[in-house]
Amino acid sequence: MKSTAFENSINKKNLTLGGFLSLMQRRAVDSVDAAEGMGDDQVIANDLVYTTLCLNRAFIGALAAQLRRRHPEFVASRSDIPWDHLVSFNLDRVLKVDPVLVLAAVKTDFPSLILLLESENSVIEI
Repeated sequence: MKSTAFENSINKKNLTLGGFLSLMQRRAVDSVDAAEGMGDDQVIANDLVYTTLCLNRAFIGALAAQLRRRHPEFVASRSDIPWDHLVSFNLDRVLKVDPVLVLAAVKTDFPSLILLLESENSVIEI
């Protein structure tokens, strides 16, 4: 499969396992914070917020794809994290994503990812 622009930019960085997890968590937190207190219609109507959510979603997908390639042993050890689902974020066209999928990521996927990664970041050196 061809790498996305996000994956290519990640390839240029020498990220540790902790670095990958920290970036994923930071993007998820930023997305949840950006949409906090807004209704679905407000999120979709606000170009800045919606674009930010789409970009963060794609970046998390690219990070998950690279994490699977570079740290397969970690990915295998954390079957509680929905890796295939996260990687699928990377495959969507960044700004042409169905708003329902973006809202689901912000309301469901990202909050659960944040919780899963909080415990991991406490034991892995970042």
